[in-house]
Amino acid sequence: MKGEKVVIETPDKANACYCAGLSLAMSDDHSDYAALTVGNYVFGGGPLASRLADRVRRKDGLSYGTGSFLRANPIDQSGFFAMIAIANPKNVEKVDAAIAEEMERFVKEGATAKEVEEARKAYLAAAKNQRSSDGALATLLVGQLYAGRTSAHLAELEKKISEATAEQVNDAFRRHVEPKRLVIVEAGDFNKKK
Repeated sequence: MKGEKVVIETPDKANACYCAGLSLAMSDDHSDYAALTVGNYVFGGGPLASRLADRVRRKDGLSYGTGSFLRANPIDQSGFFAMIAIANPKNVEKVDAAIAEEMERFVKEGATAKEVEEARKAYLAAAKNQRSSDGALATLLVGQLYAGRTSAHLAELEKKISEATAEQVNDAFRRHVEPKRLVIVEAGDFNKKK
């Protein structure tokens, strides 16, 4: 499937939104899911440090917030990888270019062993911390009930995440996140920027 770019005018909106994504034929028990989870965390999923946040927000100062997401269904082979950024409408083309450059660099060079190690630790610490919330724990239990699983499945996934190597992470990312398949949507009041 080939990607495309769609621009939507939203008059009188102060901020513009950049969204990009692609579908994945993957459930959350796919053999690459743990490695891809770590890759996503390095690329844009980490809330405090990621390639996207470092480049688009901190270095270039183009976005108020940016990140990436990976989701996969527990039952069906239905998942997705997505990226978002909120920016001034006059900066959206620069945001698009910066994200494309970071994606190309990540696919070509991959994550370093240090990035993977830090991402594994941060992801697992955040997951453990999230489970300390009654609401998050209830949501987790409902999800397990829906999928017919026990906490043993979660423990196994977290074990795989803790053992993911840079080679596995980079291989999974390259095979599943294909930049040419991205559907990019930019929405904003672009007439005002002219």
